[in-house]
This record gives sequence, C-alpha cells and structure tokens, in this order.
Amino acid sequence: MWIWGIFLWSKIILMEYFSLVGFLTPLFCLLMIARAMSLFWKRKQSWRELIFWLFLWVGIALVAMFPSVLDLLPPFVGIKSGVNVLVFFGFVVLFYGFFRLFVKVEELEEKIVKMNRERAIERGNEKVKSEK
Repeated sequence: MWIWGIFLWSKIILMEYFSLVGFLTPLFCLLMIARAMSLFWKRKQSWRELIFWLFLWVGIALVAMFPSVLDLLPPFVGIKSGVNVLVFFGFVVLFYGFFRLFVKVEELEEKIVKMNRERAIERGNEKVKSEK
C-alpha cells in the first residue's frame, strides 16, 4: 500500500506541466468551499452536508491539478481506466442526488396536501359557525 503512496507523490512532485484547467478548477473549488462554509455558518446547511461538499470540491481540485491520480483507482475498483472510474462514480453521485431530490419532493407534496386539508377543515368549521 505504501508503494502506491510513493508512486503518487513522485507523480505529484515530478509533474511536467500545469494546465489552465489545473489552475482555474482549484480556484473555482476554493470559491465553492468558501460558499459551503458560509452556508454552514449561517446554519443553512448541516455539518454532514458541509463535509460532503468539502470532500467533493477537494477531490475535484486534486483530480484537476493531478489527473494522473485517476490512474491509481482502476486496480482497486476493477474498471479498466481512471476516466471510466470517474464517470462511473459521477453517475452514481448524480443518481443519488436525483433520488434525494425525489424523496424531498414527495415529502413536500405530502406536507402541502396535509396543510390544504387542515385549511379546508378550518374554513368549513368557520362557515358552519358563521351560519349559526
């Protein structure tokens, strides 16, 4: 396992080029990390969401700066190339996000229906009282 660590650090230290994407993407990720922390401080986001966004944006920044890191993943996952691993996990994260959104929408629909029923019952009671 430590051999992979040495290989990774040698790739990072001996990096031959630094692209525009490798420069701009981490800057964008820093902005997104600052935004996530701001939302956390304003109590609009839980600590779990903060940790999720921190890991996500730090991971994106690392992959943008050091794309050779993706070459370390395939032996552990069983997929042939690092880009395929990235695409696969990207789809997994997207589908998980869609699932979470779907659950939230269903919960909101249930709350709206419940509020409308309670409001209709209250209005009905008011009409009955006013007719007496």
